[in-house]
Amino acid sequence: MEAWLALGGAFLVMAGQFAVAKRGLSAGLTAYDIVALRFAGAALPAALILLRRGGAGLGGVGYGRGAVLALIAGSPYALLMYVALRFAPAAHGAMLIPGLGIVVATVVGAAWVGERHAGGRYVGIVIVLVGLIVLGAGGAYSSRLTGVGDMLLVVAGIEWGLFTLLVRRWRLDALVATAALALLSLVYLPVYLLILHPRIFAAPLGDVLLQAGYQGVLLTVCAFAAYAFAVGRLGAGTAAIATAAIPVLGTILAIVFVDESPSTATWIGLVAVCLGIVVANTSRSTPVLPVRSPAS
Repeated sequence: MEAWLALGGAFLVMAGQFAVAKRGLSAGLTAYDIVALRFAGAALPAALILLRRGGAGLGGVGYGRGAVLALIAGSPYALLMYVALRFAPAAHGAMLIPGLGIVVATVVGAAWVGERHAGGRYVGIVIVLVGLIVLGAGGAYSSRLTGVGDMLLVVAGIEWGLFTLLVRRWRLDALVATAALALLSLVYLPVYLLILHPRIFAAPLGDVLLQAGYQGVLLTVCAFAAYAFAVGRLGAGTAAIATAAIPVLGTILAIVFVDESPSTATWIGLVAVCLGIVVANTSRSTPVLPVRSPAS
């Protein structure tokens, strides 16, 4: 029961990041502000995680690998996602990023790492792609800017898939890898403070604390810790199949917290993406390298 609760909590936090970010943007924060709050909030917990792993070489991740992960899934990735959410609905982020993440991890994993996937996994990613095409072509856009936001989310989804694949290829613990990239992403803060015109001091304190606590502590640290615990108890396969809950939860939270009204195309795409994730993760794969703790 504890493992299922941990898994559910992790996915709830992961799914809610899009609605919470939209709420911060509506409160007057910029994407630059939310990125800064995310990694400032994660700094202390991330440092404690790495110290528990010995501290040297970023807890075993290494500075070279940590820098690559930070470029792919650190502040540039977060900035891209938050800018996208200025234009695209939170529900689109909850579908595009995990959906494209599994597509990229599968296709690039087969071509580059040499992972062998059963035919059912490719069937699953085709279903995911069909769902995403429906999302984009079925009247989901209320304006041209929504399409721009979705294209940025597509890039972020590709980056998330590459992060997942690198964690597997390098046999890293996802929690430690995330802590390492969070600390290295602090190099963004001087740039933010000196060049990007911070607005956190003019925004309501409650909204500032919400972004730092949610995006930094809950998402960047606690969600991964809970996911790693659940994987250890339930197995990676069970946890991977359950990732289909993220688009559903993300869409529901967007309705509840930022008053979004998903279109019919969004709901059809949501069903297809979730089905594709389940089908893809149900099929067996044979990785060339053992996996310690997958990122998604």
